[in-house]
Amino acid sequence: MKHCVTLSAVIGAIVTTAANAQQLDAKRVFERCAPSVVYIETPYGLGAGFFVNSEYIVTNKHVIQRDPTADAEDLSYSYAYYTANEITVELRSGQTLRVVEVNAFRNHPTTDVAVLRVRGYRGIALPLLPTVADVGEQVVAIGHPLGSKWTQTSGTISNNSYETFVQLNVALDPGNSGGPILNAWGQVVGVVQGGIHSSRTADFGIRSDVLLDLLTSYGIRYSTEPITAPTTTELDQQLRQLKEERSALTAERIEFERERTEFETKMAQARPLLDEYDRKLAHLTELQSDLDRRESDLLERQRRLDVRERELREKELRIAEKLGEHFSLDLVMLPAYDIEQEQFIPLRAAAGLYYRFGFVRNYYGEVESADKFGVMVTRQLSPVGWVQDEVTVAIEFSSLVRFTVGAIVQEPDQQRRAVVPPPQPRYTASLLLDFMPSSPWFFGLGINAQTDHRFQWRTIAPGIALGYEFNFFRW
Repeated sequence: MKHCVTLSAVIGAIVTTAANAQQLDAKRVFERCAPSVVYIETPYGLGAGFFVNSEYIVTNKHVIQRDPTADAEDLSYSYAYYTANEITVELRSGQTLRVVEVNAFRNHPTTDVAVLRVRGYRGIALPLLPTVADVGEQVVAIGHPLGSKWTQTSGTISNNSYETFVQLNVALDPGNSGGPILNAWGQVVGVVQGGIHSSRTADFGIRSDVLLDLLTSYGIRYSTEPITAPTTTELDQQLRQLKEERSALTAERIEFERERTEFETKMAQARPLLDEYDRKLAHLTELQSDLDRRESDLLERQRRLDVRERELREKELRIAEKLGEHFSLDLVMLPAYDIEQEQFIPLRAAAGLYYRFGFVRNYYGEVESADKFGVMVTRQLSPVGWVQDEVTVAIEFSSLVRFTVGAIVQEPDQQRRAVVPPPQPRYTASLLLDFMPSSPWFFGLGINAQTDHRFQWRTIAPGIALGYEFNFFRW
C-alpha cells in the first residue's frame, strides 16, 4: 500500500509539473478526446465544439452567428445569433442532442466564444489547461474541416505572446472553428478561431486561460485534470528526469549555502559602515524635515501673495470699468422686405445716441461688449421716396441683441404737400441681432413691426442690418 501511494504521488507530480515533457501520442489523444467533440450545423454553415461538462458545449460566436460579416460590437444583440431550435448538435456516435439554451456571452462581444446548453450527454468532458501553452509544445486539433467530420491535424504552438490568442502551426480549414486544440494530456490549450487563409502560419486559437476566466465569471463548471495517462515507459523516463533535476537542485542548494556564508561574512564586515549610514540617514531625515517646513512657509507666503495679486487685479478691473467710453453714436442701415405689403423697402436709416454700461472685458482689459440704453431716430424710404420718421427707445444687451420700441412721429401728406403727424397714433418695434458683437462695425439681421393705435399688426419687415458705432466720452 505504501508503494502504491508513493507511485500515485509521483504520477501526480509528473502530470502537474512536467506536462511539457510528455511526448504527444496523437492517436491516443484522438481516441480519448474525439467523442467529446461535436459537429455543429446551422442554416448558415457548420463548425465544431466540445464539452466542458455534461451540459455545456464551447464553440465560437461566428459558428452560431446569423451574419458572419457583422462587427464585434453588433454581436451583443440576441438577434445576431441562431436560436436553439435552429442549431443541430451531433455526437461522433451519430446521436443528435437538443440545444436548450444559447449563450453568446453578450457582455464580452470581442471574445469569439459562445456556449450551447444541451441535454442527454453521458460522455466525458475535456479539461482545460489553466496556464498558457509553451511555444514549441506539440498539439492536435480535432474538428470538421470543409465538412469532413472528426478530422485530426497536429503541429505546435508557434507564438504565445498575444494577450488572448496562441498562434498555431497546425493545418486548419473552415469547419475547424470552435474545436479544441489539445496537448498530450488531453487538456484544451485553445479554441480554434481561424486565421488568414492565404498564410500557412497565421492560424490562431483563443487561449485556454481566457476561456477558463470567462466560464468562471458565468458560473459554468469545468475541469483541469488531464484525461490521458502516461505509459510506464514515459513514467520511467520522467522519473529519471525528476531524479536528475533533484540532483541539480541539491548541487544548487550547496552552492546557495556557500554563497550565504560568504554573504554573512561580508555583512559582518559592513556592519560599521551600515551603522554610519544609519546615523547620516537620520541627519538627512532631520534636514529634510526642516526643508519641508521651510517649503511649507514659502508656499503659504506664495498663497498670500496670490490673494493680494488677485485683489489688486479685481480693483484694477473695477477702475478700468469706470474708465470705459460711456457714450455711443450709432448709424445703422436696414434694407428690408415688407411681408404685408409685399414690397421691398430699400432703406431704413437710423441714428442713435446711447449710454453704455455693464462692460465685459477680455484678459487684457479690452472692452469686448457692453449693454446700452438710448434713443434712435429712424427714417424709412420706399421706392417712390420718403415714407415716415420714427423715434424709438432702444436697449442693447452685450453688444449682441437690440430691442427698440417707439412711435411714428411724421409722414408726408401728398395732397397738402407737407410733413404732418400721422392722423392716428402708430407704433413701431424692432429686434436687431449683431453677428460681430466685439467689433465697432454692425452686421446682422433685423426685423421691424408696426401697428396702429388698436395694436393690430400693419406690417412686418425683416432685413439685413449694416452700421457702425462711435464710442466716446470716457471718465
